[in-house]
Amino acid sequence: MRTNSPETKKTARELRNDPVLSKEYTKNKIQFQNYYFKLGYQWSKPDLNSIVCRFAVLIQVIRIKREELTESFIEYDTRFLGGNFQIPDSKELLLLIFLNAPLYQVFTTLRKCSKRKEKYYKDRVGQRFEIQIGYE
Repeated sequence: MRTNSPETKKTARELRNDPVLSKEYTKNKIQFQNYYFKLGYQWSKPDLNSIVCRFAVLIQVIRIKREELTESFIEYDTRFLGGNFQIPDSKELLLLIFLNAPLYQVFTTLRKCSKRKEKYYKDRVGQRFEIQIGYE
């Protein structure tokens, strides 16, 4: 079968529209450098294949000032097995809130704020993201 044939195009169209198979491909991706506890990593059960959610829906984007964050929130948001991630020194940050839909687990992440990034994430509220950790 040729790659540009009508049959190939029809098959691709059917896959894109299939309610189950189309979920296998997610164009939105969000990257984390470490296995964070907020993503489901449990140091008492270090089985990296089954601990972390792989997909989540972005449900909220909030512009927040660094000084508005409590130490408790920073501890929660930055904690991983090896310590804590350093939050960017930016005066304003984007607080992204995700929902791991099947389990109704919510987690957050902080990102540097720029108009471009804020628009990018706000345009994708309600969409599914693939969670990529480390060098996956």
